[in-house]
Amino acid sequence: MENIKIFFFTAMLIYLLSSMPIAFIWIKISQKGLDLTEVGTGNIGAANAKNISGIISAICIATIDIFLKGFIPIYMLDNFLGYSWEILVCGLIIVLGHNWSIFMNFKGGRGIAVSIGILLALDSMSMIFLVIAIPILIGRLIIYKDSGFWTFITIVLLNLVTYFVSPDIAEKIFTTGLAFLLIVKRTLTNKYYFPEHISKLEILFYRIIFDRDIKSKHLWTNKLTY
Repeated sequence: MENIKIFFFTAMLIYLLSSMPIAFIWIKISQKGLDLTEVGTGNIGAANAKNISGIISAICIATIDIFLKGFIPIYMLDNFLGYSWEILVCGLIIVLGHNWSIFMNFKGGRGIAVSIGILLALDSMSMIFLVIAIPILIGRLIIYKDSGFWTFITIVLLNLVTYFVSPDIAEKIFTTGLAFLLIVKRTLTNKYYFPEHISKLEILFYRIIFDRDIKSKHLWTNKLTY
């Protein structure tokens, strides 16, 4: 019973920490009260902040999300308590808090940066992630410069590689749960509604694959008529 209480308290603390909307606060301060949810894509994350405030702001926000929200909590739990399924659950709670923040009326970011931090903090998962991430990064820089598409490919490959390589059933469940949270966020998060000639099925496809409602990243980011 005591262990259950400790786990519940830890989970609640982690959820509150991960719910801190770093990108929203950063833009609010640096852009004199600008509401990040009302500009650009409306996403409360580093990618949308980059469109508003530039690459330096995006790097700072992403770094905070990766290390403060994702890496440090899981690394500390892993080193002080030892690897266990409870730590993997806490990892999912971090993504849950970041994507559906209690401080933002359950709005939030996409969960990519915090997921990177979580995976890097887990010894057994970090190598799998890096093996996938390096060729994905090369593809993003050279072949097809669309981060939304490559993020989807990374999510899929992470699950496939973990399923075939990892002997730990808890890790397989964790990556499945992580993929579920990330994909659900992509399908539900956009607030813009486009002309009726775009079917709901087509919009769903674009949201899952490209993380937007249309194929053109330029039109989507700038909300131009098409």
